[in-house]
Amino acid sequence: MRQYRSAIFPAGADQARVAAATAEKHAAERGESLATDIEPFKSFTLAEDYHQKYRLRAHREVLAEYAALFPTTEAFLGSAAVTRANAFLGGSGSEEVVQRDLPRLGLSDRANAVVERQVVR
Repeated sequence: MRQYRSAIFPAGADQARVAAATAEKHAAERGESLATDIEPFKSFTLAEDYHQKYRLRAHREVLAEYAALFPTTEAFLGSAAVTRANAFLGGSGSEEVVQRDLPRLGLSDRANAVVERQVVR
């Protein structure tokens, strides 16, 4: 088994059909098959802490603010704000979406500026 891979684990037949149809659509658009495996969901194991919110961990100031707001692992990983900020720091989201959502993420103006710089270039 590979250590890292792209995979979808649908929980049921309906999700499996959607995943397969979406993969086929993207493969057709790209003209090549996707490297994402589709396998039935069996169980879930949380990755090690250093893998959690990977993009956020590269921005210590933002990470420190969220660690103070969500001091337990469960709270940190369960936070929609943390997840959203991690996505923005990974380059996801348009400038419009970032401008709309950033004020709702609970960060200081300074940390907001760090997140904003990653998306608005």
